[in-house]
Amino acid sequence: MIKKLFTKNWAVFALYVIVFAVIFIPYIKGIGNFWDWSWPVFSDSVKNIFTIEKTSWINSQLGRPLAYTSNYWIRLILSLTSYTKINPEIVLYLLLIAISSISSYFLYLIAKTKSTTLFSLVVGLLAVLNPAMFYKLVSGHMGYLISYPIFIALVYFLLRKFKKDLKSYIILGLFSAFVGVQIQFFVFAILVVLLFMIFKKELFSLKYSFVSAILAILINLPWLSNTIFGVSNTTGSSSQASSVSFDGAMTAKIQNVLVLAFSDATTIKYYFSKPEFVFFGLFSLLVMGLVVQYLWVRKSRTSTYFATLWIPFLILSTGVFHYLNFPPFSTFNPMFREVGHFAPILVLLGLIIIGRSKIEKSYLYLGVLAYLLVFGVVSGYPIMTKLPSYNFSDARTKFQSFRDYNDQTVHRVLTYPFFGQYSYIDQPKEDVRGRLIENSGGDSAFEFMGKNTLSNYLQPQEIQESEQYKLVKTYDIASLKEKNVRYIYDLSSIWESNFERYSGSEVYDNDLSLIKNDPKFFDKLMDKNPGELVEIEENIYEIVDTKPRIYGEGVTFEKISPVKYKINIVNLKDKIDLTFLDNYHSGWKVYPKKLQATSYKLQATELFDNSHEVALGYANNWEINPEIIKNALDEEHYRVNDDGSIDVDLVLYFKPQIYQNIGIVLAILTMVGSIGYLFYLKRANKAKK
Repeated sequence: MIKKLFTKNWAVFALYVIVFAVIFIPYIKGIGNFWDWSWPVFSDSVKNIFTIEKTSWINSQLGRPLAYTSNYWIRLILSLTSYTKINPEIVLYLLLIAISSISSYFLYLIAKTKSTTLFSLVVGLLAVLNPAMFYKLVSGHMGYLISYPIFIALVYFLLRKFKKDLKSYIILGLFSAFVGVQIQFFVFAILVVLLFMIFKKELFSLKYSFVSAILAILINLPWLSNTIFGVSNTTGSSSQASSVSFDGAMTAKIQNVLVLAFSDATTIKYYFSKPEFVFFGLFSLLVMGLVVQYLWVRKSRTSTYFATLWIPFLILSTGVFHYLNFPPFSTFNPMFREVGHFAPILVLLGLIIIGRSKIEKSYLYLGVLAYLLVFGVVSGYPIMTKLPSYNFSDARTKFQSFRDYNDQTVHRVLTYPFFGQYSYIDQPKEDVRGRLIENSGGDSAFEFMGKNTLSNYLQPQEIQESEQYKLVKTYDIASLKEKNVRYIYDLSSIWESNFERYSGSEVYDNDLSLIKNDPKFFDKLMDKNPGELVEIEENIYEIVDTKPRIYGEGVTFEKISPVKYKINIVNLKDKIDLTFLDNYHSGWKVYPKKLQATSYKLQATELFDNSHEVALGYANNWEINPEIIKNALDEEHYRVNDDGSIDVDLVLYFKPQIYQNIGIVLAILTMVGSIGYLFYLKRANKAKK
């Protein structure tokens, strides 16, 4: 009866859902607070998962163009869960169950073509219950976790459903578009598809391949548009990625890869013992034996395909490609700076090879099955017990007063303590070989609240040039005023920085007091700046006379969005400077109030562009000349006063938003058109039958 039940796919999927619901239940009150875990704790903040990225210009630090954000559409989907009114921790719990169940289910389907139901069920579980995926879970690489099941589904589609027809290539294009929720998966998918087409030449179509490529590009236009139109560039994104590299991330010894420890940066070695790594090494030996057999005997093209595919991912997992210092490798290498990104794919390919091995001798079958079961238990136990967790309800209580303070002006916030790497004060400082388990890389709590923060997420090489470090060294708030920082929140009763565990002491001049919580910090700060810093509410300090985001003589403004500001200038008689305190970018343009929606009309109405220059070392400045306004615009755009001065309404706009808006429209039309065409083909095929 049970055996018959699990021949039905729905029963298999239901089993995986139950298993992972149990595995993740210890984290039902909240998971995260280690490295890249980033999730809102307030229900109405979930919508900001998408809001932060929906415009071409992002209010990150001092503002930057949208770039390196291939998770654009998944952010939209996740943000829609805010309408369910379910607490964010429950949404996250359900998301982890879905990710894990889908991953296991599609790996089961891949293995089922050659193996028994029981063997395939176990192999499917190991899609998640393995050391490489434990690393992704413990570190909170959410984009990666979402891309992973899509990638496995792509492999299944190629293996079982792909045909040489337009329908298959449209589906391939959709997979290619969405598998890159984590940008590295674009490359993973390209490797998989290219090698597949080499082995299955009869399925390759050049003209249909263009369809797949065009679909993938069009659907990703909302974020690709900034690169396509030169707003941001791949080199810049790679440089940003490179800046967060750290020792042990970029390479791994081959022996570490084979025992599934991978690079030091994966932190896997901090959670498993040497005997356990020896045990994991048997997995690689089994896979290597099967790879040699498949390449030597070549029983089937599919087996040879997976065996061949495993080899480049084994090489990539060592990070050897980082030594290729010439284009295009030198451009893209930093995006793959952490070779741990290859780890789950290498293990996955090994599982596919084992799952499709069709072991006929009963003693070998039972031996491998027993090994895989133990492998799952050894890998699964730390997933149930060692993932970072924190009670979101407690976090909501702690942050409530800061969230309730709602300033109506457009200013930035700085939070203390500085330098990231936080742990909650009331949590035990449990560590694994020197690395804190309960530790966070950034202060995303305020980012999701919609607060425009000056982020404390700083790399060691950035520390001494940061505003935060200058502040703890000098207690001088003058430069904060020039960065539009109006408030400093004292969070020292909530968390503390553990930055000293993740950087050398030379970074902070061998003085721990500079980077650890100082109970007298705000007393010192107020003494140094009498009358310029006042405590307006408990643990909330206001900097007096901070410069507004936009200023100039007779200038007032209203923020419409991160890419659009309405500006009013009164009594403009002589030239004045208009200063905008966001990062300088040539894409910022000044227009008359009646902003046209097309790029060619915008070009014709751009004002003062020749005077646009860098101010204060980072910001934007324009020289506003009333004569230019009179000569360039009709009188309907300004008002002449009795003294000859004028009042004028202008718009400050980030022009590349036009391209992104066009990209959004094209992307939606592409998705709707593609999916609509697939439904049309399905109905047409039914009608023929």
